[in-house]
Amino acid sequence: MKTNCLLCGKKFDSDMKFPICFDCDSIYPQIQINLIECLYHNGTLLRSELVDNLGTARSTIYDNLLILETKDLVKRVKKRRPDTSDGPARGRPNVLWSLKVGVES
Repeated sequence: MKTNCLLCGKKFDSDMKFPICFDCDSIYPQIQINLIECLYHNGTLLRSELVDNLGTARSTIYDNLLILETKDLVKRVKKRRPDTSDGPARGRPNVLWSLKVGVES
């Protein structure tokens, strides 16, 4: 079955659940492929969820997410914390990561 590669858009024969062509698989480091695959299958996730799913150091996950963000493959979404009974939420907003439109499943 012909399918389009998620990263480059090239058509190739695949019966895989995660469509990445051989060319992209050999260009991108495995950690970046794993990040894209995790977001592809799970949708929008917190960095801590990516750390748990992949069993990789938090800093490694973040560094590679930044690389994928500059390549326009993933995006970060800030989500305001919900208000509490004591008043408005405090602290930094949650930062979630997701695949860019066109790369999503």
